[in-house]
Amino acid sequence: MDNFNFTAWAALYKTDKALFEEKRLAIIEKTITAASVSQQQCLRGLQFQIDGIRLRTKNPYYAALKISATMMRSVDALCDSMRELCGHLLTPYTARHQSKAPTKNATILPFRAESSKTKQSQNA
Repeated sequence: MDNFNFTAWAALYKTDKALFEEKRLAIIEKTITAASVSQQQCLRGLQFQIDGIRLRTKNPYYAALKISATMMRSVDALCDSMRELCGHLLTPYTARHQSKAPTKNATILPFRAESSKTKQSQNA
């Protein structure tokens, strides 16, 4: 959608909600079908989520807030995945693929507390 006119869309929504919805759905469908076939299913899933939020939320402002929060959670998850991937890629190949030496068990010996007399005799 090259020339989005918010004022015109807002006026259409106020005057003819059915026509607004019809045009909205047509633009969404045009946008989805313009995407690659591999992305279309994902886009339809996202639109399904957006439509669900819009239906459950009475106020358009709150719907926009919820949709925005949903998108930010997805962006945050993507960023976490990117950080994890980058951290993995930054670790040298040999460090990632070396066999780890087996750990050995050790007995921990208790230390006796030294008395002040023992410390004084050692310092003399």
